Amino acid sequence: MNTDLGTLIESSIPTFAHKRLERFAEFELREQVAERIHRSMGTVDLSQVAGTEHPDYYGSSWLELLGNPPGRPSGRLKRIHGGLLEMSSNPDYYLSTQKKSNWSFYLVNGKYYISCGTHRTIIGRFLLSCNGLPTVISGVGITELVLHDSYKNRIQLFG
Repeated sequence: MNTDLGTLIESSIPTFAHKRLERFAEFELREQVAERIHRSMGTVDLSQVAGTEHPDYYGSSWLELLGNPPGRPSGRLKRIHGGLLEMSSNPDYYLSTQKKSNWSFYLVNGKYYISCGTHRTIIGRFLLSCNGLPTVISGVGITELVLHDSYKNRIQLFG
């Protein structure tokens, strides 16, 4: 697997790169939640990640968070350089089905929102996509929020 994201992105920028992450705030949904289902060893298709709970990162595009070239000061993720070093020393982490500590998502109305692990989510989506691999990761926590019937058909969670 090629871990040189700079070269990979330069040769073919992914279609999702300029898509902006939506704002998500679990506490704002509490009154609408009919059921919470937690899985500690779930599987997430990173192409289905719509947003993040982190207030510093929503509203930014995937590429803005990563930086172009990846890891440069132009990137908005605070510790991106360390995440990129970890990825290049162990890219198989993203393919492993083993439990991944401190990496979790919310699932609401078929969309995933990053709860914890923003750096790994951004890096993983670019790494897998740019290498032509499925953007699916396993071993992460998922908390599904099932909304009361009157809220299920809402497309936009937050404004």
